[in-house]
Amino acid sequence: MVARIFIAILVAGVVGAISGQSQRRAFEWDRVKAIYAFGDSYSFVGGLRGYPKFTFIGDEINFAFTPEELLTNTILPNVTSSGGNNWLQFLTGCYQGSPFDCPKQLWDFAFAGADIDVKQLPLHANFVTSLVRQVEQFLAYADPVLPKQQPDESLIVWWIGINDVSDVVNNRTITDFPAFWDPRWNRSLVQSTRCRQQSNLLHTCF
Repeated sequence: MVARIFIAILVAGVVGAISGQSQRRAFEWDRVKAIYAFGDSYSFVGGLRGYPKFTFIGDEINFAFTPEELLTNTILPNVTSSGGNNWLQFLTGCYQGSPFDCPKQLWDFAFAGADIDVKQLPLHANFVTSLVRQVEQFLAYADPVLPKQQPDESLIVWWIGINDVSDVVNNRTITDFPAFWDPRWNRSLVQSTRCRQQSNLLHTCF
């Protein structure tokens, strides 16, 4: 059960873009120009217009941001949960400054301390943006203004669940773990589906 939880919730996946009606093109990392990230402290990077030491841009209290605020925002060096560069920065080469100036653009909407959904577990603090709300924020304020990419040039990644797991370890009100976790995982998949169906920007979602 524990293995299933970690595999299902913690591991970010990669799916090749679909072209044409049903033909699937092989995934080519070298063609990817922009990465879009969602999740928790394992994935966030600090931004000039983010909640300090928690996110790249915005928070639950200051949920909206303007096109100018997003497009001129910059990544702050070494503002991650580790105090150094995280896996997304090593992957993209986007360590500081404008995402536009990176080898691969990194648009990071992950928020430190995030759970999947406030309907299932309470926020760690009133300013934390859950995974569900990260997707809502992206669709409302980022998707309409970020440059559009070709189907095989964009990639979305998820890393979520560590806070969800830790929040229930000592929760004695939860006695049926499969019944608790299955809806949470399904909720995460629903957000992926929303991203793919509603976004004008992203062509590759997981």
